[in-house]
Amino acid sequence: MMEKINKPSIYFTLPIPRLIILNTVIRKIKDDELDQMAIIWNQHHELITTSKRVVDREGLINYRNSQPDLEYLGCFNSNNVLLGFIAIWMEKNGIFINQIAVHRTHQRKCIATKLIQFVINRMNNNPDKTELKLTVMMINIKALKFFLKLGFEIIDYTIEKEYLQKTQLKTTEDYLRLAEYKMILST
Repeated sequence: MMEKINKPSIYFTLPIPRLIILNTVIRKIKDDELDQMAIIWNQHHELITTSKRVVDREGLINYRNSQPDLEYLGCFNSNNVLLGFIAIWMEKNGIFINQIAVHRTHQRKCIATKLIQFVINRMNNNPDKTELKLTVMMINIKALKFFLKLGFEIIDYTIEKEYLQKTQLKTTEDYLRLAEYKMILST
């Protein structure tokens, strides 16, 4: 449920999950922790794409360096193990979520929700930022349901045209892997 108060704020409520991991901290991911992030990134992409591309620590550093406003934030447990991450960058009037993923052994434990809430809180502290945006691959139904549950709305959809030209689509699943919903959560 979203409420509006004097300054831009976003609130949402979720049902109580089966298991919540306590004693976690969200902070910037350090370069020496990027190997943990790469494992989660690759697990996530293995589920939603047929691409055999594997991301490693160096690739994550290069990608971050190529995007001046890109920031990797991680949710760590008390043993400093990365449970999940969110990659964001600032836009003119909001924040764009480039990637969010949770280690498969820690899914359904509110890690992604904590990461989203952390970004929302950051957005609430900046009155110029009133939109939280992301894209979700149409084939990723689990993620789509998650973001809709949090109050995001589908505002458009797109097809990755550069891949469409290179790929011969044989099934509906092939098409859905190239199509994305554009979603937004506004104050």
